[in-house]
Amino acid sequence: KKIRKRRRKSSESDLLADQPRKGEPLSKVVARCEASWFLETLRLAMAGDDEAMVQVGHMLVAGYGAKQDSRE
Repeated sequence: KKIRKRRRKSSESDLLADQPRKGEPLSKVVARCEASWFLETLRLAMAGDDEAMVQVGHMLVAGYGAKQDSRE
């Protein structure tokens, strides 16, 4: 008998953290990694992790998790 691996539903972070596609610009790979990092830290902060709350604050000040404003 063949053993089937259970496929789990893909989550938002799974989609963001997938392997780079051949020929994909490095900037897109980095942006996906940053988004994944921010979302994971935000989830921890929303769950009550004090250190993650501080980290999210630092990330927002640095511009992570916010849309870039070309006017600035």
